[in-house]
Amino acid sequence: MQYFKPFTYFVSKKPGGWMNLLYGAVCVLIPVIGPIVLLGYRAEMAEDLDRDPRLEEYPNFDFNRFIDYLTRGIWPFLMQLIVGVGSMALMLVVAVAGFVAYKATDEPVVGFSVGGLLFIPVMLLSILVLWPMELHTQLSGKFEFGQALSFMSRMLGRVWGQAILAALALWFLGSVVVLLGYAACFVGVYPAMVIVGMAEQHLIGQLYRLYLDEGGVPIGVPLEKLEIDEE
Repeated sequence: MQYFKPFTYFVSKKPGGWMNLLYGAVCVLIPVIGPIVLLGYRAEMAEDLDRDPRLEEYPNFDFNRFIDYLTRGIWPFLMQLIVGVGSMALMLVVAVAGFVAYKATDEPVVGFSVGGLLFIPVMLLSILVLWPMELHTQLSGKFEFGQALSFMSRMLGRVWGQAILAALALWFLGSVVVLLGYAACFVGVYPAMVIVGMAEQHLIGQLYRLYLDEGGVPIGVPLEKLEIDEE
């Protein structure tokens, strides 16, 4: 796994890297629609990165394809929404556990400690579940929740350890990038968010490559067909 390259490959592309960052920042500024457009663009990036052995090549952002990106981004957005609802439900359980701990001990520190300790694994679990399921919508171009769920189970079954390390790396390095963005008179936070999102896409691509190297079934190949071919 590479942990620093995901934060540099997007901007370092020649030509177009810095313009892609600018367009991405503009999308971040557009309420609701902008992030969906960016997700659609990331879906096309996922396809190109998957084809590139070096995981570097990706298409330049083309504002003339705004509607295409918007259409393509609906399914990843819906998947994020569904997984996000599940994450919020778990967060509510964490909050209740922290409150119960506080009431049982009458110590606010204990309540915050319990909630904080439970918050980290819940956030990691949410990321680990979302990444494979979002990738399934990106590479299949469809919203198939059952198949995405099955793919998530298979992928994490093979690369769960690397996925945890990747999530922690994104968490730490991404926080540094965003803080640097805030330090740049707050304006830099928008391109910083784009860089973090593209780093996430690269890490997902790396995990998918590892999954395939471990003998995983590619997205789009029916398991039934694979079993028939093996026979």
